[in-house]
Amino acid sequence: SLLHTTFLLYSNYIKFLCKENLIFFTENDYSYFVEYYLGVILSAYKEFAFRINTLKMKKSTAYDRISNLFKNNIIPLDKNYVSNKCPDISITTIERVLSKLVKENKIIKISMGRFTKYKWQNND
Repeated sequence: SLLHTTFLLYSNYIKFLCKENLIFFTENDYSYFVEYYLGVILSAYKEFAFRINTLKMKKSTAYDRISNLFKNNIIPLDKNYVSNKCPDISITTIERVLSKLVKENKIIKISMGRFTKYKWQNND
């Protein structure tokens, strides 16, 4: 139930704060927990919205889906991340699209080899 989940989340939050010596609020002050809890809900909502958007884009091409993935992230992404976010696209197709995006100067290739990451190039 939602009440049970909230209680478990709150108790884990308090245990973490006690373990890290970060417990700095009074016993009856729930504002820090509420702020934390709302952050968790917001994060879950953003992930849900991203997944719904991905489902809507299933009809789009792999090129469009992968380029949108890079546009919506500010951190460099690697091939495994793209594969996890778009599991229906084969690794070969992902590699081909990444190569095409690099050739078109839409993404920047960071490092080489196993640890290669790519970042969206802001030319707009």
